[in-house]
Order: sequence, then structure tokens, then C-alpha cells
Amino acid sequence: MKKLLVRINDLDPKILFLACWALSFGIFYLRFPYPFQYPNFYAEDAAVLLDNILHNGFLPSLFSKFNGYPILGLYSLAGIAILLNKIFLTDFANLPIFFCITANLFFAGLVSLPVILFHSKIKTHFLLILVLLSAFVALRGWEYVIFGVIGNTKFLFLYLAFLLVGYRLTQQDNKKSLLLVDLGLLICALTNLVSYALIFVIYLSYLYQLLTKQKSLKTLYKQPAFISAMIMGFVLLYPVFNLLTQGSLEKSTYMSDPYVYSKTIDIFIGRSIVFPLIVMKYHFMNNIIICLLFLGLMGGALLWSRKNLWIHLLAFYAILINNVLLVSARPGIHAFFDNFQGQGPSQYFYAQNLIAIFSITLIAYDAFYSKSKPKLAKSFAVLIILLISVHIPFAAFVGRTNKLSLAPLIKIGSFKENIQIACNVSNEAEIAVSIYPNQNQQIILPRNLICQDE
Repeated sequence: MKKLLVRINDLDPKILFLACWALSFGIFYLRFPYPFQYPNFYAEDAAVLLDNILHNGFLPSLFSKFNGYPILGLYSLAGIAILLNKIFLTDFANLPIFFCITANLFFAGLVSLPVILFHSKIKTHFLLILVLLSAFVALRGWEYVIFGVIGNTKFLFLYLAFLLVGYRLTQQDNKKSLLLVDLGLLICALTNLVSYALIFVIYLSYLYQLLTKQKSLKTLYKQPAFISAMIMGFVLLYPVFNLLTQGSLEKSTYMSDPYVYSKTIDIFIGRSIVFPLIVMKYHFMNNIIICLLFLGLMGGALLWSRKNLWIHLLAFYAILINNVLLVSARPGIHAFFDNFQGQGPSQYFYAQNLIAIFSITLIAYDAFYSKSKPKLAKSFAVLIILLISVHIPFAAFVGRTNKLSLAPLIKIGSFKENIQIACNVSNEAEIAVSIYPNQNQQIILPRNLICQDE
């Protein structure tokens, strides 16, 4: 067993990353294959992203706002999907397949990214455990709004920002990766507003160096990481200035009922942090048990993962800030939570769950190799990994058997089928084509683009 672990740990991180990427992509197909079987656009993928690119062009659309804020990352992914469709010379009607492939590739690459970023900090076999646990993150029947959907990957940019900030704070001397990391953080910030709060931590770390380590600004200016951070900061000031001077974020009427504060522990701690440990038994929980489980994780971090305590604090901070903004923008989300009997729409929580899984796996890793109370530490590590893993068989098939998510896809049909129907019914220059998830959702397209008789 030890020889096998040594061999695994000696694997090239880049090759391992590619293998994990492919594996995760396959897992996502296993969990929810229907976007490939009934390929159609999901809501904003067509009504916002595709529509804007078709009418205004790709480059002008990149910095277009949605609900008052840029979604640069989403337009970039949509552009990649359109490019892939052109490279493979397929019909426009096949474009939803490439949207699906692009969304799942991004998600799969993201859950595999720690293999590249943290291979010098965490042993490879634990990174593999992290990838598998992340690939099977519990979505509880909401697979249909996540897998194959570019629009809802905006929540994943929170997890990407968390990983990149965590990497940047530990790899300040790696000059080669700085440009890519800071470019990634820029894209995160121009896609998901919460990323600003995480990027701010980078500047706090430099302030800490100035105040406690008695470093001078002159010394910091000699560090490529600091110069890159300053450039990134100046670039990110423009969207803030633009937001302050030209308007504010648009408020949606969706889930706009007043927030019920009595459900805060359920939403902020239970559903966002502890949930990966108790997916199958969440409906048996209450505020006291949730708080005890959370305190148990904190105790494990303080006992055996103190050297990485800052990562756990960063994780908690990211989840906290995101949830504050979530309940501010969607206060009515509390309606999905009723004494732990509901779990809410997973698209609003899976990024927090991924961050929690990363933090919990790191606690388990540090505990497993700790020399302090080793038997207790190893038992604790194995227990929390098993608790997260136990739902995997359920997670692998719940999306495939969820009739509520499958029924609309079958009823609405594929984008290609709907194009054929629309072209036969209407002779207008612009035609309405039905998209997912309900028949009220449509995209208006030029006839000469989609109808074969033109």
C-alpha cells in the first residue's frame, strides 16, 4: 500500500490534472446525461448570452451587464462554445451540445484544479479524494439547472476565486503562474461580485507584512507578486467606479419576500458548510446539532490543522460574504428552508459546498498525518471523509432518476426539433424557438440562420 501511495504521489501533476479533468467530466455525464440526449438551451444561456452575442457580436458583448453587473466569464464560456461549434463545422441547431460540453468542461476543470495548485502542499492521494468528493458534490435533484448550463456557472467563479487567492497567498514566489492567477482573479471579479471580497484578502496580507514584519514598500515593490497585485487592483477599481457613478445593481422580484432570520443557522451553516457531511440525514437535523457539528469541524481545525487555519478562515469568510449577498439579493430564499426539511436550489449553494469540501478535506489531511494524538486524529480524518463519501452512490443516480427535472426536457424536446417545428409553422423573418426549462421560454432567431430552406 505504501509503495502504491509513493507511486501516486510521484505522478506528474499536469498529467494527473488532465486525468482528473476527464474523469470528472465523465462523472458529470453519468450524473446527468440528458442535456446530451435532449440538447437545448437553458433560459439565460440563449435568452441572454447567445442573444446578445448574435445581435451585438462577441467582443462588444464581453462586458455587457446582467442585473447591473458584468458576467465576463459567462460570455467567455459562451464564446468558446460557439467557436467549438464552428471548428467542428456543425449546424447552428447543434450549438446547445457545445454549450453543454463547455459548461461541464469548465466545472470538471475547476474541481480538478487543486491537483495543479496545491500539489506541493497536499499529498496526491488526498488531492484525488478531494477531486472525487467535489465531482460528486450533492445537488439533490437540481442537476438540471447546473450540469450543461453556462449561466449558472457564475456561482462557480466564487470557488475559483477562493482557490486562486489561496494559491496566491502560498505561492508568492512563483513568477510564472502570477500572470495567469491574476488574470483568473480579474475574470472572477468581473463575473461574480463576491470575488472582490476574496481579492481584498490579498491586500490585507501585504498590509500585514508592512505592519508586523516591518517590511518597507520599497521591499514589496521588488516582489513581482506585489506589482501584479497593484496592477490588478487598479484595473478592478474601474468597475467599482462605474457601478458607483452610473447606477446600482438591479433588484429582481424573484424571491423578494422579507428574509426570516430564524432560518439563518440552517442557511448559513447547515446548508452551506455542514451539508456535505450530512446530505442523507439533513432532514433529521436541528440548530443545536448543526452548531455542534460545526464546532466539531472548528475543533478539528484548531487541533490538527492550525498551520492551515488561515485557509479555513478564508473559506468561512468566502461562504459568509456570499451568503450575506445571497439573502440580500434573494431574501425569499428562506421559503425553501423549513426546520431542515428543505435544502433550497442547489445552484445557490454548490459553490459554498465545494469550498466547505476543500476545507474539510484539508482538515482531514492534516489530522491524518498529525503527530498530536495520532490515533484520535486518524479516526477523526477517516470519519469525516466517510461521512462526505457515503452519499456518492445516491448522488451518482439522483439526477438520472429525477422525473421533475427530466419531464420538461422530454416535453419541450431538443433545440433541433423545435427549430424544425418553428420553421414549418412560421414564414416570418424572425422566428421564436422554444428553449428549456418551460414552454414560455423562447429565443427569437433570424430565419436565414436556422431554417434549412433559406
